[in-house]
Amino acid sequence: MMTTIAHISLLAAALLDLCAMMRHETASLQHNNFSNKRFYAWIRESGDLTAPKRLLVLAVLIACCTTMARTSWMVIILLATVLAIQGIMLAFKRGKDEGGKTARRSWIIGCVALVISLLVTCLAAYLGSLSNEADALQAGSITAVIMLAISPLLAMLANSLMGRYRGGSPTPENPENGNP
Repeated sequence: MMTTIAHISLLAAALLDLCAMMRHETASLQHNNFSNKRFYAWIRESGDLTAPKRLLVLAVLIACCTTMARTSWMVIILLATVLAIQGIMLAFKRGKDEGGKTARRSWIIGCVALVISLLVTCLAAYLGSLSNEADALQAGSITAVIMLAISPLLAMLANSLMGRYRGGSPTPENPENGNP
């Protein structure tokens, strides 16, 4: 029973942190004119991949895969608490918001990335449920933490999908948004 609650709390904390992280990712994409190439270059040059918020997520992911986390629900609760605190701190952190059509596009990209991560998490939980209920929750929660760890890639994927289905011709500010 406690293991079930622990994995549900880890799943919820990872999704909360992912929502807050997506806000950061989409703001960075917006700052880079929704260009995946510029965004990727910015991530590499700015050192954002080695920021404490990203290293903390990687540490939680590694900890989720240890024997201690697999056998002790208290370790999972501790990891969920760490992610929840980071998610709350990131959610209340103010960032630059430019407004207008680009803010709407950022919001849509964030939603698409969240839907993709939810679909992947649900698929992992379903595959885990083929074994038993406990494996479903464990697979789902660990997959949610993995989605959090690869949030820049999720943002780039969502941006690519939105660019393909946006239509219209390329603009000087955003030459990648033309029809394929």
